[in-house]
Amino acid sequence: MATEITFEQAQVETFRAVKKRIKDDESPRSDRPHLVAILPRGEAIRNFVYTGALDEVARDAEVTLLSVIPSREVNDLLCARYQRVFPLREIEERRIVGSLRELLNTAHGRWLWSKAAEERWRLRDLEANTSGLRLKRWAKKIACYPFNSSASLNLLSSIERISSRLLRTTDEYVRLFRELQPSLVFNTDSHVHFLLGQPHVAGQDHPAL
Repeated sequence: MATEITFEQAQVETFRAVKKRIKDDESPRSDRPHLVAILPRGEAIRNFVYTGALDEVARDAEVTLLSVIPSREVNDLLCARYQRVFPLREIEERRIVGSLRELLNTAHGRWLWSKAAEERWRLRDLEANTSGLRLKRWAKKIACYPFNSSASLNLLSSIERISSRLLRTTDEYVRLFRELQPSLVFNTDSHVHFLLGQPHVAGQDHPAL
């Protein structure tokens, strides 16, 4: 089963923790541990590929990427640096799963209330520029207020994770992770707010950060 990382713990989990886990890995599956890094946005590619951060991990581990591919040039760059690169595509999910994830995203941003979260909140308000969108935006805000603590957020996160597993619409990425057998799955987006990568994380049964 995947390692559960709570919202309180997530605040202190850093890329340094990933490197430490890789160095401390004593898995009998191979001589080198195997990291699968999920890059759900172009910003994640910039932060972890262009800076050489994943190259540093690759010195001690086999690195596989599950990434968005914004252009052929980026694809060529990733394939040149890492042995295996799989495109991350958007998965059409059941409406209830998407709604739960949006609620979790909104509630986490409100609880975290960092500068970035505050700015995302402001932008979502500006995007609600019709009566219907404003009504939906207010409904989301009201729905997220009961989840104003780490305990309630962890509960909501567990519900979202369970629903993602039970109601998934494809086993594509489940089969992929079973084939890859990673030592560690690293979600390079540090917040809950990314939506593209979430179904892929929920579909794996290996230790995750």
